[in-house]
Amino acid sequence: MIRNMLYAAVAFMFMGAATAEAYLFTFTTDGAGQPQLFFSQGGLDLTVDARQGNVEPDSNGLGVDDSHNGDGNAIDGNIVDDLLSFTFSEAVRLVFVRFSSVDNNDDFDFWVNGSQVLNEVDIPNGNVWFNDTIATTFGFEADGNNDNFKIKKIKVETLGSPVPEPTAIATWGLIGLTLGGCAWLRRRRNK
Repeated sequence: MIRNMLYAAVAFMFMGAATAEAYLFTFTTDGAGQPQLFFSQGGLDLTVDARQGNVEPDSNGLGVDDSHNGDGNAIDGNIVDDLLSFTFSEAVRLVFVRFSSVDNNDDFDFWVNGSQVLNEVDIPNGNVWFNDTIATTFGFEADGNNDNFKIKKIKVETLGSPVPEPTAIATWGLIGLTLGGCAWLRRRRNK
């Protein structure tokens, strides 16, 4: 009986326990520009779209072709401020973004779920790390004539249930043993 109660306590602790999974999307494949591009990895779906124009994939990453002459296929602020949005099938934690085609005067505006939250974020070495930004949609906008870049990689984590820490497992195990012992003693006295 005590063994069964212990098994039940351990099973209860692990019910629904799942870890967050990390996904790295790499955008380095040449292709034709489309209004939207679709990606999927391990059940996590991603839709990339441009506010104006087509999403342009190439070996350096994703850019925007907004059909203005001389505008290029980067996310840039030349003539029109380009915005590239990444929409996931579920809320995710943004870990980092790898930018390419970056020079020392490039920066971006950061959007979360359709609202601008940061302005003029510097791109120091091509990587920008995000710690606790959780959303379904992230956007990157170039808003100056000298801003132009592409997005080569984006890493996100799904929001899994926390896995119990070893101290929590030990604590719940002791509580289970104590309750099981009390039940056993009560049953023994009633005989």
